[in-house]
Amino acid sequence: PAILVSMNFFREVDTFDAAGHEEAIERLIAELAPEANIAKDAGSRKELMLRLYTAPRSELYSHVSKAMYIDSGEGLRRHAPYIRELRDVFFSGQRGPMVVQPFRGEVMRRMFLDGSQVEMYTQ
Repeated sequence: PAILVSMNFFREVDTFDAAGHEEAIERLIAELAPEANIAKDAGSRKELMLRLYTAPRSELYSHVSKAMYIDSGEGLRRHAPYIRELRDVFFSGQRGPMVVQPFRGEVMRRMFLDGSQVEMYTQ
């Protein structure tokens, strides 16, 4: 199956320069999840990234999902450090501790799109 991403997602997240990443993600988490203590070891850090996204009433989830849903270049740019780090939680070709086991199967996501959004994903 093909993996489709918008140009905004590609530009802001997939090509995000990791230089300064540490400081950027710490600033973002301090703002949206001030109660979180960012761990330095890889396993604990990955677990925290996942927990922050899936926590009830998570501001990170709300902001990140909205940025992706409306394809906001500004929102994706702002959350790129976190999105990239969250994606690393699921990267199965890594060495070191795994936080989640790789899923094999098909996942469906329902989205309501207007005509211009449909066009963006079908080009």
